[in-house]
Amino acid sequence: MSLREGGQAVASLHTGDHVCWLFHTQEEHRAVLRTFIESGIERNERVLYITESDSTENLCRYLRSFIADCDVYLQRRQLVVCTSRDAFLRDGYFVPERMLILLDAERNRALKEGYAGLRVTGEMVWALRDVPGADRLTEYASKASLFVRGRECVTLWQYPTDTFESDALLDLLTAHPVVMLGTDVIRDNLYYVPREDLQEDTEPVQVPARVYTQRMLSLARYQRLARELGQTRDALTRTEEELARKTAGLRELLQQVNGQRERIETEVERNVRNLLLPLLEKIKASHASEDRMYAELLEATLTALSSSSHRHLAEQIEKLTAREIEVCSLIHNGLTTKEVARVLNISLQTAETHRKKIRKKLGISKKSVNLAAYLKKL
Repeated sequence: MSLREGGQAVASLHTGDHVCWLFHTQEEHRAVLRTFIESGIERNERVLYITESDSTENLCRYLRSFIADCDVYLQRRQLVVCTSRDAFLRDGYFVPERMLILLDAERNRALKEGYAGLRVTGEMVWALRDVPGADRLTEYASKASLFVRGRECVTLWQYPTDTFESDALLDLLTAHPVVMLGTDVIRDNLYYVPREDLQEDTEPVQVPARVYTQRMLSLARYQRLARELGQTRDALTRTEEELARKTAGLRELLQQVNGQRERIETEVERNVRNLLLPLLEKIKASHASEDRMYAELLEATLTALSSSSHRHLAEQIEKLTAREIEVCSLIHNGLTTKEVARVLNISLQTAETHRKKIRKKLGISKKSVNLAAYLKKL
């Protein structure tokens, strides 16, 4: 993950988060702290920075190098700095319960002064010094996890990986539900053990460095897979939304096409009824009997063509040749095979051959079904 992307990941930290931050480089340290502090400022939270340095001025000088309005935040005391001697090591020794009391007091003070909550980050190198109570660091981390949960507080504890031993870092992983590897936020820490599940009398175990490396790789791999899964889910969501939009558009287009088709069918039917059929009536009344038969055939065909029920018949006879369609139309209108042969000026044998081919193409050649009756049902 790039430093810029990492900064965005840090911005996702919120009240209730208790984070173990394992960082490797000065660039990571600057990028994460900038986002962590500025996000707190934007959310109207008080930011408390606990430095390992003997002088807070050294820390302020460092923060000014990458936070533009650092002095403004310090002056209005939205950004507060103190040393580890003033926080973790009061009276020269460390007591987890006393540190939790201090955090709670700072949180209450921030809320009383109108801030939305407290945001804390601390350099934890002090725990490597030979100070009384330093061996209770993991115990403190477990208790702090419970303290932060559900309160207006977010904590980010800084552990440089080139300074702490691997067994100490692995022990700390069990006490933090959220872990940061460099700039990567891992919310589902696989190695986190809730305090209620810990055995108080368990002796510390020396863990080989390779185990630490394996677990770090597992966490990184898990986070990468989780991020890829999230990206895949987002892509699927976008695809589903796009398909839904296209489906809605196609549905609307289909409705328009259906409406237009119905209007055309209605118009054709009206024109046949109002314009053509009256002329055919006149032809039937004034010509010879054979012409009258042709007129009646033409009338029946036009009536069928203008009917919406004729659509299914048209779909069925698409597989037929032009001559077979003519034969089909005449049979559909009630003509016998002899009459079909006479109307089309073909032999009776040819008309019979057309009937057989039509029955085969319609799938009724081996069925005892009358062709005229079958066509009328379509």
